[in-house]
Amino acid sequence: MTSAGGGPAMATLEGQQQALLDALFGRLDATPGGAAAPFHGARGLQAYRSNGHAQAQRSLLAAYPVLAALLGGESFELLARDFWHHHPPVVGDLAQWGGDLAEFVQANPQLHSEPYLADVAHVEWALHRAATAADAEPAPASFALLADAPPEHLRLSLSGGLAVFASPYPVASIVCAHLDAEPSLAHAGRLLQDGVAETTKVWRQGLRPRAAICAKDEAIFLGALIEGSTLAHALDRVPGFAFDQWLPRAVGEGLVLGAALTPV
Repeated sequence: MTSAGGGPAMATLEGQQQALLDALFGRLDATPGGAAAPFHGARGLQAYRSNGHAQAQRSLLAAYPVLAALLGGESFELLARDFWHHHPPVVGDLAQWGGDLAEFVQANPQLHSEPYLADVAHVEWALHRAATAADAEPAPASFALLADAPPEHLRLSLSGGLAVFASPYPVASIVCAHLDAEPSLAHAGRLLQDGVAETTKVWRQGLRPRAAICAKDEAIFLGALIEGSTLAHALDRVPGFAFDQWLPRAVGEGLVLGAALTPV
């Protein structure tokens, strides 16, 4: 029976919808008697699940090409399928799904022998977010404020998606070796064998997301700016930081887009 306010029929419909989701994502124990009971035609359900697996792999491959290359096609496919079941998408746009993959990789006991993979995934997701960050136009005329206003009253306008990530592994070199062929894969491999730690900066230069090694003092300075610090406070965090030498390079790279007065 149905009712305008939602009665047994509505409850049954909700139960069937939940059972379908449980079946698609493999949570067969979520409902008494299993999830297949409300459906007729296991082939149709299997087709839905297979399509979901394929979509998961394509979506994660777009965001994590380096991780896919490091794992190999078959292993990455299995990882994508497992992640799909444990962290099913909660938004309609699959391009926004996958941000938890680094933590999922880190917790995977089968990948503990290659602990750098989780940090590679962290950097790749930062690149993915930078690629989809809101556009921000450079404002070169605003840099005149650097000469006219004290640094405690200024903030720098930053590239969309700017992020800094420290790792005990050479993840910047690994990612750049795969995406930009610089450095070479062999050199990145030697850095990994030698236990070299790197900090990575990720940003968008124009329409292109980029990653590069970030020096310690620059990482501290950028971290303060990302947190919303004024220019004066960020400089206080890194005594001796050569800001006058760093700024032209940062502007040229698209890291810094302009300057702005802080609200009074």
